Amino acid sequence: MLSARTLHRYVAREIALPAGAALLFLFQLLMALQLLRRTDVIFGSAVSLVDVGRLIANLTPHYLTLAMPISLLLGILVGLGRLAEDREVDVLRGCGASPVLLAVAPALLALAVAGATFALECGPEPLGLQAVRRQMDAVLERGVQKEVKPGVFYDQVTGLTLFAEQIDSATGAWHHVLVNDERDPRAPLLLLAESGQVAGSADGDLVLDLGRGEAHRPDASTDEYSEIHFGSARLAVGIEDSLLRRNTFRSPDDEATLWALAREVRETRAKGGWWQLPDVALQRRLGTPLAALALAFLGVPLALVGAGARGARARAYLFAALAVAFYYVLQHVGIGWGQAGKISPWLAGELPNLGATGAGALVWRLHGRRG
Repeated sequence: MLSARTLHRYVAREIALPAGAALLFLFQLLMALQLLRRTDVIFGSAVSLVDVGRLIANLTPHYLTLAMPISLLLGILVGLGRLAEDREVDVLRGCGASPVLLAVAPALLALAVAGATFALECGPEPLGLQAVRRQMDAVLERGVQKEVKPGVFYDQVTGLTLFAEQIDSATGAWHHVLVNDERDPRAPLLLLAESGQVAGSADGDLVLDLGRGEAHRPDASTDEYSEIHFGSARLAVGIEDSLLRRNTFRSPDDEATLWALAREVRETRAKGGWWQLPDVALQRRLGTPLAALALAFLGVPLALVGAGARGARARAYLFAALAVAFYYVLQHVGIGWGQAGKISPWLAGELPNLGATGAGALVWRLHGRRG
């Protein structure tokens, strides 16, 4: 007689192997897709192999939280689907064991995945994404410095044009420099200098030290024109807006810790601001660990549908794709409705979990009738 403990260990092993393979594949796929989106930045001259390694390490917690629930769902569909395909489920029924026993191991694995996801969300994920933001901003700032070529106008930052007639390759010193800043159309600024040097960067600004030159600034509101001559000047050229557009690794909602989001909700609500935005982000983050439980509850009956039929593996992939699409469509709908105030932030964050649980209950009922 097969003991319940032996059965649970057997089912857990059948699920864990394909789930582990799916996690490895999904993690690599998500990471590759993200890196390929910005190959111009990641594999530019301002990035070293050490930078790429740090980037991957810091992104790992974020993509693990995305991949683990989906991988568990695939593991359940493939593992239990094989048992159904090989009629092992029918054997259990013949021995008087309920197929519900097969849900115990998936439930325990889902709890483990939910706990691991929540642990990542409490620290490693937001801290890793914050490190990614700082790293990529620094890389982009270095890239701006290197992209300024002698004799070529640099205009990749909106409203700003940089020009150096000559750049000393050894010292990096600029000669015959032009800086045209039109980001404030009411008071554009033109600087002409005999020399210049990139002094570094700070808080999204590229700092330039200019030597012996003149500054021209017209005032559109008064038709006045100012001209100033200087022996030396330090100019902080703001490139933060350009970095925000180019740094596609930024994810403000995921960069914030759960406690920071909760504090933002309280402060915004006290000021009478649009508190639904941070609250929806918080509820979505809190609902992410529960995705493993909801998808497992849906995956078990889906894997057992049509026990004894051939093609369990192909059916598992199809069901997984449909379930994941269903889940994330509900997630985006919930976020949109929550931010618009149509539903409560809690419901917005839990809508995909509730939808998956409801769909799972329906499939369980249909499976029970067939059994």
